[in-house]
Amino acid sequence: MRDLRFFNFIKPGSVPATFIFAYELSANLRLYVCPASYVQQDRGQAIKSGFTNITALCDVLGQPHIKGRFVHVAGTNGKGSVSHMLASVLQSAGYKTGLYTSPHLRDFRERIKINGEMITEEEVVAFVDHLQPYIESIQPSFFELTVAMAFHHFAKHNTDIAIIETGLGGRLDSTNIIQPVLSVITNIGYDHVQILGNTLEEIAAEKAGIIKPGIPVVIGKKQPKRNRYSEIKQLPKVRPSSLPAIICRLPTGSRKNMN
Repeated sequence: MRDLRFFNFIKPGSVPATFIFAYELSANLRLYVCPASYVQQDRGQAIKSGFTNITALCDVLGQPHIKGRFVHVAGTNGKGSVSHMLASVLQSAGYKTGLYTSPHLRDFRERIKINGEMITEEEVVAFVDHLQPYIESIQPSFFELTVAMAFHHFAKHNTDIAIIETGLGGRLDSTNIIQPVLSVITNIGYDHVQILGNTLEEIAAEKAGIIKPGIPVVIGKKQPKRNRYSEIKQLPKVRPSSLPAIICRLPTGSRKNMN
């Protein structure tokens, strides 16, 4: 008989609607979120932008987000590919490399990897078991819980570096509590306009929220019709807190050593 573990993470009647994580310990661990409509009832609550919940979770876990070295990746197009390529390069160079991406394709554990190996089913269940007493009071979203799981996993296994892909935007994304050694912003386009803004400038501002003072920033390829690199480059003029960030643009048509 399959061992099913159900955890009621949000009180009945709360917004969004009650949802249950079911961990099915079989050939592949799968994560089910019920009802599926919960993400449509109140998108603001479902996303829960901001850092209150993720900070509370990380406090319980011993602040794993400050124990490692990270590369933070945001953008509209290509951020997943960039994250995987960076992880592959660093792993090939001999670094113990963590990778956090979303969404997953078939197995929830695809989101959290070290040197290409997914987090084990036992570790996922142990993590939820450990946090169960705190989930009722913190009431984290699915994404917040997954981000905390990734930080905890990377700290537990002492990764040399971890590539962290943002979930939505960047400025208020749960991943944005890290202090990376490098920030990467891929090409900017129209995505999630109902949340990030109706113009490229507004969307770029949200993505550029991962920029940290004194941390190098690599910007994706310049795009035709609109110079979106320039849009991001101009942001420090309206966001003094972002300075002094070092902004680099990936060269086109040639390869350069960017040590």
